[in-house]
Amino acid sequence: ENGTDWTLVFEETIEHAEWTNTSVSLAEYAGKGVLVGVRHYNCTGFYFLAVDNFALTVEEPAKLDAPTNLRAAIRQDVPDYDYKYEITVAWDAVEGAKGYDVYVNTEKEQNFHMGYTTSTEYVMFANQEITFEFYVVAFNKDLDIKSEPSEICTVNVVNDGSDPSSSLILFDEGNEITNTVNDISLERD
Repeated sequence: ENGTDWTLVFEETIEHAEWTNTSVSLAEYAGKGVLVGVRHYNCTGFYFLAVDNFALTVEEPAKLDAPTNLRAAIRQDVPDYDYKYEITVAWDAVEGAKGYDVYVNTEKEQNFHMGYTTSTEYVMFANQEITFEFYVVAFNKDLDIKSEPSEICTVNVVNDGSDPSSSLILFDEGNEITNTVNDISLERD
């Protein structure tokens, strides 16, 4: 900040007098004003350090595509499951992504971060009828690159009180779709 407090980002002991090429990433300082210094110190037998072709370059960060093909599978009254509905949301893999953040919008909460996963699906649960939207954001291994949010996928779970033991209903992103099996329906907005 003031030129007196320095953060060491690279250190090397040179044991020969030949030219070497060195690259150092300053990615964690992107968007910040920094001073860069090269220091020759604490050595014997070398009385100077020659630096040539010194350059600072800015690389465009890689971009991740937004996840696509959002879908959900809902099972009701699954044996040995503590909740009425097991909702598995899924999407297609994004090239370069190491994980995905899953967000939910409900009547009471907007942009609620449900959690993250390194797979292309996430299991949610409910004990009551619910309408929710979900969307997904991909991220890379260093968490410094995130995709734009996916399209929103809306799921509406309705039960008229019958007991559809372990029903399985699939829901796909795309045109408006309504599937009804054992009195549970899903709609895509």
